[in-house]
Amino acid sequence: SENRRLKAELAELQPWRDQAIALKNVNARYEAMLGLRTEPAVAMVTARSVSEARGPFVNARLIDVGTDKGVRLGNPVLNEHGLVGKIVGSSGGISRLLLLTDVSSRTPVLIDRTDARAMLNGDGSGNPRLEYVRGSGAVQAGDRVLTSGDGGGFPRGVPIGVVAKGIDGSWRVKLFSDRGAIDYVRVMLFQDFGQLANSAALNAPPLAAMSAAPAPSADQVALINDVAARRAAASEAQRARVAAAAAAPPPSPTPARPATTAPSPSRPATVTPAPAPAPSAPAPAALATDTPPNGGAL
Repeated sequence: SENRRLKAELAELQPWRDQAIALKNVNARYEAMLGLRTEPAVAMVTARSVSEARGPFVNARLIDVGTDKGVRLGNPVLNEHGLVGKIVGSSGGISRLLLLTDVSSRTPVLIDRTDARAMLNGDGSGNPRLEYVRGSGAVQAGDRVLTSGDGGGFPRGVPIGVVAKGIDGSWRVKLFSDRGAIDYVRVMLFQDFGQLANSAALNAPPLAAMSAAPAPSADQVALINDVAARRAAASEAQRARVAAAAAAPPPSPTPARPATTAPSPSRPATVTPAPAPAPSAPAPAALATDTPPNGGAL
């Protein structure tokens, strides 16, 4: 039965609730230890939808709160499920709410899984178009879409919806706010820095301290003037030297002299001595014979 189903669902969600509370407490302690600045709580005003303007290109409503309750242009509007739209007109006791599905609605968003930035553009249909997504794989069906806070128009992290693939092949967002009626809404009194009318509020204490610096003494003024005069005299002298150099006539060119080549000194001829003749072998001595000198007469 329905009662049993609800009891089973409650029993399943109870551990998740306990874990969320424990993580919230641990996170708070870490922030206190590290001295992190947390986002301040934003005040809200409850309102009721009293009129609706709907057409092929217009999706807007009138709510019964206005400037008398602190409502300003650009304030985000939510129901119990998520972001509905923003305030685009306000008077004393009534304001005009522009829904996210209006063709003129533009909301900077981020993908919770990948932290990728995109723009949620209304086109008159029930599911706004997700455009200008950077990076491959940055978006897939079922990803949660939150406000990015870029530009200061919305606070960061307000839930908007989940990504789905449209019949035309484009990425679209199923809005959380469609889960319930938009008869009662809450207006976030979020102050954008761009809405500050008084520019003096942007003057930080260091800037104010600089504007209130004491005036220099007479000696400091004299020293500053002396240094400035010396720099001016040096600059004037440099300009005079440059002007004199520019006015001087150019030097006459010197005629080129023909190059003379000195004769190289003659080198004495080198005489190679002839090789000495080899000594000849001595003639053999005459052999003695028995022939007498007078023809052989004895």
